[in-house]
Amino acid sequence: MTRRKARSPPSPAPGLTELERRVIVCFVKRGTKARMPRVIKTEMVKNALNSVLAAGGIARFGSCEKHLTSGDLLLSLVQLAAVSFSGMVPSMQRALMKLGINEFAFNKDRKRIKIIISKLPFSSLGHGSIWKPEDWQGDTAFDDLIRDLEITNPGFNVVGRPHWIGSLTGHKAHRHMQGSVVFTVELTNAVRASLDRYWIVVFSQENPLRVWV
Repeated sequence: MTRRKARSPPSPAPGLTELERRVIVCFVKRGTKARMPRVIKTEMVKNALNSVLAAGGIARFGSCEKHLTSGDLLLSLVQLAAVSFSGMVPSMQRALMKLGINEFAFNKDRKRIKIIISKLPFSSLGHGSIWKPEDWQGDTAFDDLIRDLEITNPGFNVVGRPHWIGSLTGHKAHRHMQGSVVFTVELTNAVRASLDRYWIVVFSQENPLRVWV
């Protein structure tokens, strides 16, 4: 009786970068605040999606990690680029919904960059002089600011949770009405153009903009 040799795991195809093999399961973080249920583990997600890919006879996901800030899932394909599985998306969506995961979308990963926008008002409404440090705490704290940034500047896609530079309590003690916020955004042509100008419009005002290091 001839013994079969064990298959070694496939290695990434040469010439493909990690970015090209990366797929993101993005959750709706503004409005419904959907998140992956805590009882669902990343290994369960990877196995469910690999079952779908196996039925299609194409590559599999080699890893699945949960982004610490956004809660999105970062998956890396083995051998094929992320664009190769587009026809399998409906089946993959159904597989995740069977696990109890909802309010999500599959996206190809993009390069990200951290930017800092200055002279933003501490008032959570974007104007006025009354504000409290607790206005900027909690999951919904930056919703209005992010929404205005993305609507006013098409092509800006904020990923993850922004944060103020410095202590909010300290800013209030010194009666500061404005401060600087660090955002993580996808590096799109719109972002590049704004960085070249060194300013961006937020709350109907031009605000200084630069890369955050």
